Amino acid sequence: MYENITPEYNAALDVIIRARRSVRAFSPIPPERKAIEAIIRAGLFAPFPALAVAAQSLSFCLQNMWLKATSLGIGFQLVSAAMQMDSDPDFCKLLSIPCGEYALDGCALGYPADTCQPPSVEYPTADKSVSWL
Repeated sequence: MYENITPEYNAALDVIIRARRSVRAFSPIPPERKAIEAIIRAGLFAPFPALAVAAQSLSFCLQNMWLKATSLGIGFQLVSAAMQMDSDPDFCKLLSIPCGEYALDGCALGYPADTCQPPSVEYPTADKSVSWL
């Protein structure tokens, strides 16, 4: 199942994970539709365990989308306000979905603004973060 995953792919994923940040300031230049569709496709590849709750499945989807957006140089920001819209009849009508039947979450996508400089983060080491049993 994983035989096609090379050390180079693993290293590239490490770079993408370290580069991923919430982007709150976007350029006025929108991403191309093809890039947005690639981000959506990445979300559709998320695992959906049979026993997972809807919100957990949705978080897997958003995680994949965020990683794909980062790999394309596109900023990503979760928009939690959408979570509260799942029972709003007007909003659900806009999306053409039945009211109250789906967990909703949203995101904003765009190229980071020139002024967007994520803060430097010093991450803890695994030795300081993990206790082995």
